[in-house]
Parts: sequence; structure tokens; C-alpha cells
Amino acid sequence: GCVPVDAGAHDVRAPTAGDLLAHALPGAVGPPGVVGRHGVRGDALAAGGLFGVGLGQSTQKWYYIPEAHTDFILAICGEELGFIGILVMVALFVMFIIRGFRIALRADSKAGMLLAAGITLMIGIQAFINMGVVSGLLPNTGVTLPFVSYGNNSTIVTLAAVGMLLNVSRSARQD
Repeated sequence: GCVPVDAGAHDVRAPTAGDLLAHALPGAVGPPGVVGRHGVRGDALAAGGLFGVGLGQSTQKWYYIPEAHTDFILAICGEELGFIGILVMVALFVMFIIRGFRIALRADSKAGMLLAAGITLMIGIQAFINMGVVSGLLPNTGVTLPFVSYGNNSTIVTLAAVGMLLNVSRSARQD
């Protein structure tokens, strides 16, 4: 039948910033150590410190991070190579984007320009989405990190796209 309810037993309080963040970004806030939460990826990034623990020395990849070899490879690189290693990786992607747009601007045809710009955007956006997911700024999307993540399909498509970008570069006008 009926169950008596005590009105005084309810916790009535103002929502905190954590409550609002948990509502706005489900999965962004959670207890540390829970698989799939941003906190675990942050633990791996923080464990690397400035220079990292060394290549192959990561401990987070064995049990704590889901899909450590694909979606969250950047967290493992952060642990093994440290903050400096992550900065180098980000700088390499930024250089790739700059060079890709330079190729697009120098292309000898509109089709070449659009192809080069599209390939550059495809790889650059994919890289920064992955970095956003690993850092906790974006929800998990399953996007791999180009050139780094394990997986034949992603690697083959990325390398074929870079081959097309190099072909546009070869036929580009020299300024």
C-alpha cells in the first residue's frame, strides 16, 4: 500500500558548480578511478609530469584507460613523454595544418586548392577533437589521433590523404 514519506529527510541545497557541470556535460564529473571518466585520463596526463615517465613505462594503459591504444593514446603519450612531449605533438599538428594551408594557397587549380584545404581540415579537426576528448573538454567521440593511434583503417585513410596532399604540393606554383 502506502509508504509514509518524511518531508524533513530531503536534502535541499543550492546547486553547486559541479552539479551544473555534471548536468551540462554528462560524464565530465565523476569520482576518480572510474573507467571512462575524464578524471582517469587526467590522472595519466598528470602522472607524466614535465618530462614523462619514459617510453613504454606507462602504468595507466594496462587497466585504467579504455581504448588506450586508439582513442586515448594522447593520455598515454602524456604519461610517457610528459608535458613537453605533448607540446611537441601539438606543435607538429599545428605545423602540418600551416603547411597544408600553404599548399592549398599555392595550388595551381581550384580543385587542388579545395582538396588540399579539405584534407588539412580533416586531419587537423580530427587531431584537435581527439585532444579535446583526452583533455576532458569534449565528450568521448571515438575519433582517433591521426598518425599516432593504432588501427589500420584510420592509418591507411590518413596516409592516402597525405599522399594526395603531396601530389597537390608537387603540382603547386612556386612563389
